Amino acid sequence: MYHKKRKSQMSLEMIIGLLILLVVAVVIIRIFLDVFGPEPLPRDEIDEILRRKKFISECESFCNEYVSTGNIAQLSHYCSTKYDGRDINKNGIIDKIQADTKVLDICEDAIYCFHKVQCRTDGNVIDWSDCKNVVCNAYFDAYKDWNKANEKVKELFPNAGSCYIPPEDNWWNMYFGENPCLQTQT
Repeated sequence: MYHKKRKSQMSLEMIIGLLILLVVAVVIIRIFLDVFGPEPLPRDEIDEILRRKKFISECESFCNEYVSTGNIAQLSHYCSTKYDGRDINKNGIIDKIQADTKVLDICEDAIYCFHKVQCRTDGNVIDWSDCKNVVCNAYFDAYKDWNKANEKVKELFPNAGSCYIPPEDNWWNMYFGENPCLQTQT
């Protein structure tokens, strides 16, 4: 009987020893990862990533809603929704960056859905000029006045942003300009 007690006590001591060893191993691994693992992203970088993902998701949602319902208001939202970020790469300068939907540069502080998310409908793509026409026509339908529509669209798309893009490559000059709706009038 003494032998059975001793054997069960040794088993219990072995289990406790293994648990202690496991805890020590976890602590050592944690310390190792803290010292040699990747540094966590700063909070402002995480916020910027989340803001970008939310923007892309919003753009895709407007496009998908338009594609599934044909609701022009959703397409107008897709075309006129602007990213609320400014200095995306956090270098203290508003840089020009490549648009994702055309081979044109855009400024970090003037990014719209049509720059980042291509909206496809039955084999067609909503082009940047389509966006200008859609927004101009939506405001004309609301106000029945091309001048008023023009002013509203200029509020939504005031310029190409605050970085330098040569005039011959400037997306805003090419697709919107000073009087976007007075050129459209369809």
